[in-house]
Amino acid sequence: MSSVKRPQLKISRRTLLKSAAAAGVFVASAPTVLRAADQGTLVISMQADPTGLDPEAVLNNSSGFIMATIHDGLVNYKSGTVEVGPGLAESWDVSSDGMTYTFHLRQGVSFHDGTPFNAQTYVRGLDRLKKDDPNSIYNTGPVEGYIDFTYGAVDSYKAVDDKTVEFRLKHAFAPFLTSLAMVWNGVVSPAAAIKFGK
Repeated sequence: MSSVKRPQLKISRRTLLKSAAAAGVFVASAPTVLRAADQGTLVISMQADPTGLDPEAVLNNSSGFIMATIHDGLVNYKSGTVEVGPGLAESWDVSSDGMTYTFHLRQGVSFHDGTPFNAQTYVRGLDRLKKDDPNSIYNTGPVEGYIDFTYGAVDSYKAVDDKTVEFRLKHAFAPFLTSLAMVWNGVVSPAAAIKFGK
C-alpha cells in the first residue's frame, strides 16, 4: 500500500491561543437555553428583583417588566411601536382645543380579585394619587413615579357614566396620551389597593 503524504499544518502557539480565545467569546455570547421544570412554569432572568408592583408608586425597570404583564392601561402602546392604541379604553375623543379627553371604556372587564372595571373604579384608582385621599399611595411610604408629569396638567376628571371617563386639562398637553400608555399608569383594583396597600 502506498502512503499518501498529507501536508502538515503548523500553527504557532500565539495563533492557537487567539483562536481559542475567539471561540470562547463566541460560546460565551451564545444564548443559553434552559428548560423549565415543567410546561406550566416560565423561567426568566432579570438584573434585579422588583421593588414593588404598584405602577404609580414604583419607578424602575425590573418592577416595570413585571407590572407590564399584570396591569393594563387605559391606553397602551401598539406592539412594537410608540403609537398609542386601545387598552381598557376602546376609544377616546379629544376636543378641538386639546383640553378635554373622553375615554370610552371596554365592557365586561374585571380585575384579578373579581372587582368589576368601570368608570367609577377607574376614578377611585386615580383618587389614590391625591395626597389628601385616605387611601393615597403616599400613606404607604415613598413614592417614585411620573404622577406629576402625567397628571400635572389635569384640572379635573370624572366618571360620566359606567363606561365613560372624562379628563379636563388646565392647558393643552400633547404628551398626555403617550404618558397614559406607559406601564407606570397601569390600572389597579381599588379594592386590592385598599386591602394590600402598594
